[in-house]
Amino acid sequence: VLFQGAILGFGRMPAKMPKLIWDMARATVDPKYADDLQTQLVSHPLYSKFNFKGLYINGRGLTGREELFYSSLATKIPILGIPIRASERAYATFLNQLRFKYVESVHDGWVKAGMSPKQIDDSLETITKFTNVATGRGAGFSVEGANKAAATLLYAPRLAISRFQMAIEMPVTAVTRRTLKGTIRNPEVAKVTSQARKELARTLVQSAATFTTFMGMVKVA
Repeated sequence: VLFQGAILGFGRMPAKMPKLIWDMARATVDPKYADDLQTQLVSHPLYSKFNFKGLYINGRGLTGREELFYSSLATKIPILGIPIRASERAYATFLNQLRFKYVESVHDGWVKAGMSPKQIDDSLETITKFTNVATGRGAGFSVEGANKAAATLLYAPRLAISRFQMAIEMPVTAVTRRTLKGTIRNPEVAKVTSQARKELARTLVQSAATFTTFMGMVKVA
């Protein structure tokens, strides 16, 4: 939760975190509850739009898995596989809800601010990429099979790449309004709208402030 959810959750949407954590906890012991949340998410009017713009939503074993759980061997171990599957279900539920709710909040804020549909459409791809990166879904290979193979052989390569992107690429994007598109093998530079740049800068600053405050409290304690 802290490693992949702190930037958007505690840094940008702290008021929503109790509900997100509750949903994660309940999904651990209640598969039907997790499925109902997933159904509500993919049935949302904005889901197709966000998905088309690149937002990663995990199918929890139906269409995909979080990188940390790509290896399915452990889930098939008698008895031991039960808590592993529960952990996978809970983790995927939390990240799916966090990713979607963050992009939804940004989208709704832009609508209320009076941005035109074209401005919103032009800005969304940057926000969905930032959302993916902030939650551990970094740049990968152009062929998804290669990503799965890498995740099986190595420990979460997309997650490792995302930390470098958060430390370097995202701050540069917020300052220069330039970002990388494509994959590791075929990157290309793209322009970023001023609205997307402002949102990135705001989230990065708020996340840094939250982290600094937390560390200060820990130090005092």
